[in-house]
Amino acid sequence: MSKIHVDSKFSNRSKSTIVLLLKMLQTGEEIIWEGTTWPMGICSPLCCSSVKWKITNKRVDYVRGCCGSTESTLDVRRITDLQFHRGCFQLLLGRGTLTIFSDDRTDPQINISSFGMKRTYRKLREEWLRMKNVPTVVTTTGQF
Repeated sequence: MSKIHVDSKFSNRSKSTIVLLLKMLQTGEEIIWEGTTWPMGICSPLCCSSVKWKITNKRVDYVRGCCGSTESTLDVRRITDLQFHRGCFQLLLGRGTLTIFSDDRTDPQINISSFGMKRTYRKLREEWLRMKNVPTVVTTTGQF
């Protein structure tokens, strides 16, 4: 992978965002949905319970806990099933709940309830079905 240089007129935060986006373009990664959820409503910032999400066509990244103390990544190929649900009230507000089932031991079920989840569900399902048929190759070096 080639080295990426960003002009010095950008702030450090902007530079890191630009570098991240360029790396994603080089690897063929596409952001499907990115956002923050607050499981405890308006008390979430006080209880450090907000969750920052980034769902791409290759993985689901999320950061939670006090000051982002816990980071997790789920490879799309490890997803076993997807489900989308919304009640009457969520339907009126344009919200929904995306449930991701996986063979991951730490988080076998992930729930994301936010606006725009129907589109996210459709795109993630499309990528999951496409990636499900791609064989995974594991290589090892050295001796056991």
